[in-house]
Amino acid sequence: LELVMVCAPHVKALMEKTGETVTLSVLHGSELLYLAHNDSTEPMPAASRVGGSAPLHCSANRKALLAFIEEAQLSQLLSQPLKRFTSETIVDP
Repeated sequence: LELVMVCAPHVKALMEKTGETVTLSVLHGSELLYLAHNDSTEPMPAASRVGGSAPLHCSANRKALLAFIEEAQLSQLLSQPLKRFTSETIVDP
């Protein structure tokens, strides 16, 4: 909760500056957990729900998080089969 309170003004400012949806997320097990977000003013805001989670291999922001985790943790996450959600989901690391 403290992290959300500290980051909230920055999340809002970034959304206002870019006009894009901004989410604050953390790694939670093998998923991304959404802590806060400010929706874009654009007609098609990104879909995320505070408290919701999603597999790490299914979107750009989640893959960006994967790029910065430790090698051992990445190996552990990728040792399990990746679920295909659409025909475009990458499941072969």
